[in-house]
Amino acid sequence: MKLFRRVLFWSHLVGGLAAALVILLMSFTGVMLTYEKQMIAWADRDFRLAEAPDGVTRLPLGELVGRVAEARKAIPSGIVVESDPLLPVAFQYGRAPVVYVNPYSGEVLGEGGQRMRAFMAGTREWHRWLAVSGDNRPAARAITGAANVVFLFLVISGLYLWLPKAISWKYLRPIVWFRGGLSGKARDFNWHNAAGFWCAVPLFFVVFSAVFISYPAASKALVEWFDGPSAVSGTASPSAASAPKRPERKEWPPSLDTGWQQAVGQMPDWRTISLQLPKFEDEALAFSVASGNGGQPQHRGTLTVHPETGARLAWEPFESLTAGRRARLWVRFVHTGEYYGVVGQTIAGIVSAGGVLLVYSGIALSVRRFLAWRARRRKFAATDQELPEAA
Repeated sequence: MKLFRRVLFWSHLVGGLAAALVILLMSFTGVMLTYEKQMIAWADRDFRLAEAPDGVTRLPLGELVGRVAEARKAIPSGIVVESDPLLPVAFQYGRAPVVYVNPYSGEVLGEGGQRMRAFMAGTREWHRWLAVSGDNRPAARAITGAANVVFLFLVISGLYLWLPKAISWKYLRPIVWFRGGLSGKARDFNWHNAAGFWCAVPLFFVVFSAVFISYPAASKALVEWFDGPSAVSGTASPSAASAPKRPERKEWPPSLDTGWQQAVGQMPDWRTISLQLPKFEDEALAFSVASGNGGQPQHRGTLTVHPETGARLAWEPFESLTAGRRARLWVRFVHTGEYYGVVGQTIAGIVSAGGVLLVYSGIALSVRRFLAWRARRRKFAATDQELPEAA
C-alpha cells in the first residue's frame, strides 16, 4: 500500500508539473467565461426598451426580417426572439455584429456591443485552443485535450492522496478549513488540501465533461454505450462532385411566420426561440424553443417545419431524445454548469477558481520540495568533504 501511494504521489506531482501551465490557463479562462451570456446581455442593456407600447402587438417575424434586410442590404443568418416584451429581436449575420430590432415598430436599433463579445470570444479561444488558429489549431486542441486528461487524473489521485490516516475531526480539521496566519510551506499545504477538498466533486464533473468535449471519439463512445453502435453509424455521404447541386437560399423562407406561430404554441412558457437560416431552399426550418436559460437542454425542444408550406414535420423535446443524445447534451452543458442554471454556473466558476489555486499551491509545494532536496544534497556533500581521510 505504501508503494502504491508513493507511486501515485510522484505520478500526481510529475503530471501536475507537466500540465500545470495549460491547466492554469484553462482554469483562469474558465473563471472569465463563467457568466458569458449574462455579461453579453449586460453589455447590450441599452437596447432594452423603456416600456412595451399599450395595445400594440409584435410585428410578424417576416416583416421584421424584411426591415433588417433592407437596412443591412443582406438577409440575416439567424434570429433570436425573447419572450420578455422589453427585449428587442436579435438578428445574426454570421460573425458580424448582432443587429437589434424593435419588435413593435420594426426600427433597427443598432449593433450589439462588440467589445464584450470580442473579449469573450478571445477568452474562449484561449480556453479551447490556446488562441491558436488555422492549421495549428488541431495541435493546440490535442494539447488542451491531454491537459484535461491529466487534470482528471490529478483530481482523482489528489482526492485519494488527501485522505488522512484516520477519518476523524482531529486529522480533518487542519486540512479541511482555510487557516489564516500561515506562511510558506504550511500555507501552501493548507491551500492545496482545503481547495482540493471543497472543489473535488464538482471539479471532477467539470473536467470529466471536458474530456468528452476534447475528444469526439470519446463523445461517440458515450452515445454508443447508451444507444448501441448503430446510433452513430451511417452511410458515407456522397462526394461534392457526385452529389446533386442543391439551390442555395437567397431569401427568407415563406413559411417563417407559420412556423413561428407553431413554435410559440408548442411551448407556452417559452423564454427564447431561435432559428438559423437554412442554407438550401429545400432544407427544413428548425425552431429551437427554450423555457430555460438557453444552456439547459432539458428545457428545450426543436420544432421542424416544411420550408414552403410551414407544415409541421417533427417536434423533438429533450425527453424524446435517446439516452445517448441526452447524455451528450448533459456532458456539454455540465461543463459550464449551465445545465443546472445560474447556481450551476456559479459552482463551475468557483471550482475553476479553485483550479487556479490548486495549480499555484501545487507548483509552490513542488518548488519548495525541490529546494529542500537540493539543500540536503549540498549539506551531505559538505559533510563528506569535512570527514578526515582514513589513515
